[in-house]
Amino acid sequence: MRRLIISAVALLFASIPALAQGVAGEQVVVVKDVEVRSGPSKNFYPTSRLVQNDKVLVLRESKESPGWLEIKPPSGSFSWVNAKFVKQVDARHGFVDCDPARPVSVLPGSSLVNQEPNRESMKLTAGTVVVIVAQPNTVNGETWLPIQPHPSEVRYLPIEAVKLAATIMPTTSGPPNWTLSPNGYSGNNVLAEAEKALSANDLNRARQLFEVVANNATDPNQKVYAQNRLASLSRTPVSATTMSLSPATPSPVAATNLVTLQPAAWSVYGRLRDTRLQSENGQPLYALEDAVGKTIAYVTNQPGKSLQAYIGRTIAVFGPTMYRPDSAVRMQFILATHVAVP
Repeated sequence: MRRLIISAVALLFASIPALAQGVAGEQVVVVKDVEVRSGPSKNFYPTSRLVQNDKVLVLRESKESPGWLEIKPPSGSFSWVNAKFVKQVDARHGFVDCDPARPVSVLPGSSLVNQEPNRESMKLTAGTVVVIVAQPNTVNGETWLPIQPHPSEVRYLPIEAVKLAATIMPTTSGPPNWTLSPNGYSGNNVLAEAEKALSANDLNRARQLFEVVANNATDPNQKVYAQNRLASLSRTPVSATTMSLSPATPSPVAATNLVTLQPAAWSVYGRLRDTRLQSENGQPLYALEDAVGKTIAYVTNQPGKSLQAYIGRTIAVFGPTMYRPDSAVRMQFILATHVAVP
């Protein structure tokens, strides 16, 4: 009898998802399809749909409703914020402009149902940066902006819909420093010669060669790189070997209270764009964008380094993901220490 009871208990626990191993991490959808929801039950409206073998980043099991998982909003997710509380910097970027004592509500958007959202996912404080992903929508005299989900936002899946994905060992390979070796441009001898001239501080020859590449290169990355080099040379000389900021650049503001959310790792590849904003360490803030212009991650550099020469290029960056919890602009960004080109 005792052996029968033990077998029954073992069978019972075998049928329960392996929570003892922890649910956080990448998981894969194991059902034919499943609706991602705005809250932890089927009573909340769906926001998107996943199909078998899709991958999601699971953050934790919901304390509100055990059996449901809090996940990072899947690709294509968006949220709504009232436009009257957003001051736009350009067509795609803005920041929350509200009474500091009265944060603004964010509502999960849906690509599946055409109904007024009734679930508040979080509140945004004054100064929080938002990324606008589509045209605004006006309903009952109120204009709403579709924005990228805030890094703290979550969506929900039933726990039985996913299982842990196979672990992939992180790569430690990558460039040892910021230096762009001329050998990296073996396909464009003119660009290699321009880099050599810049290293030798022969600025006139470097300008001439970069102009040739900027006007004649067929590779768009090489063309944009040469254009950026020319723009840098027209202002102040920049060292090609160290990529150091010019001494004429104002001293950066030292950031305090920065919290490391994720240890240093390589980002995915994306095209680098200047946001015209500043990070918490007083350096320019950039965005890595995918092929359709959606922001993959925000990036900044360490004081004394520069990413200006990479604007418009497809790159990956290496560094920790940082966050300052006491700042009005609550944004995660990668503090880049290395850069790689495909």
